[in-house]
Amino acid sequence: MTGLAEKAARIAGILEAGVAALRAAGSASEADTQDRLIAPVFAALGYPAGHTRRHVSDRGNYPDRIVWPAPVGHAEAHDLPARFIVEEKTLDTNFDKPRASRADTPSRQIQRYLRQHRLADDSTIGVLTDGRRWRLYERAADSGGGSVAVRRAEEFDLWP
Repeated sequence: MTGLAEKAARIAGILEAGVAALRAAGSASEADTQDRLIAPVFAALGYPAGHTRRHVSDRGNYPDRIVWPAPVGHAEAHDLPARFIVEEKTLDTNFDKPRASRADTPSRQIQRYLRQHRLADDSTIGVLTDGRRWRLYERAADSGGGSVAVRRAEEFDLWP
């Protein structure tokens, strides 16, 4: 197997075991989804826990996870932008429906983080995920007055 095929097989195994465990639990929390699906998938992709910091606040924005291309200490010492800004939800969350506690949808939430967070730049990818579905967003400077435009780029269902 090639490196990519090995990663894909590893991710498939993570998802099979993790989704089964979460469904068997009946009512899994966001933390359960993070531990069983999201963190292991990032690790399988080459972003281990040492490249990740949880809940990095900035001007009232609290994404669930910031992932750097280098270990956190190096990234912070060299002021590197985040590779990913991640908003994590429970399995089977509707990304386009407002949550009971807020008027914001998860989709608008990750777009706001990608647009406003101090660690994001035009190379940063926004990720909205429930561990199974991974929706990716990208940003680019808008020509009109320096504002930042964010668009939904792709969505993958890793476990149909």
